[in-house]
Amino acid sequence: MPDLPITLFADRNPPQESYFDEVRILEDCAYGFIDKIQPMQRSPYRQTIFLDSDTYIAAGFNELFDLLERYEIAAALDTCRGGDPVPECPRSFFEINTGVILYRNAPSVQTFFQAWFDEYRLQLTRSSPPSNDQPSFRKILYNSPLAFYALPPEYNYLLWSPGFIGANSQVKILHGRTLEMEPIARRMNASRAARVFLPTAISLEDRSFQVLTPGGRKLGWFFSRVFKPALKHLPRRARTVSRKPF
Repeated sequence: MPDLPITLFADRNPPQESYFDEVRILEDCAYGFIDKIQPMQRSPYRQTIFLDSDTYIAAGFNELFDLLERYEIAAALDTCRGGDPVPECPRSFFEINTGVILYRNAPSVQTFFQAWFDEYRLQLTRSSPPSNDQPSFRKILYNSPLAFYALPPEYNYLLWSPGFIGANSQVKILHGRTLEMEPIARRMNASRAARVFLPTAISLEDRSFQVLTPGGRKLGWFFSRVFKPALKHLPRRARTVSRKPF
């Protein structure tokens, strides 16, 4: 994304600052998830996309900023449904992954970030604190009047969980800690068919769908020798797999 300015918030100067338009040093770091909230408040831009340090840009995403003409903040759902409980939220209001957050630099959003910071700081003082910052984000967002949009997973694809990539789509932002980001992104976006990513050692591919893995191995016999015979043991109404295109 050479056309977008980049500001890095860090506890020290990076070895190659040429990648960034500006580097801002964080003071008094807690070296935890809470360190990322206040930098969001200090963004020098009118419109900002915040990225965790373990994200990878696989393709351009300028179209995201069009959302901010209508919405104030946007982020993708997390794949976890049963994490830290938030009694103030109904179960149907799922947890949001805070590794990629798109937002306007507006007073209403600044108020939201401060409420999130205060709530998370309070939760960290409990005898059983949450595992990360997302339960506090979920609670504050549920009670917030902000115009929120849930991004599709193409803009925050979580590599540690199985996931679905819709037909005619391209994964733009990958999220996870691995040294194989580039080949994984290339593998994911080699097709525009509906496809499923599994963080395991096998791969399955068919005309109608694909199952992808980091290693990219294809086991074409898996469908015919393992999966298809297993369908014989299912009731006829449950046999929903077809080799025809969707």
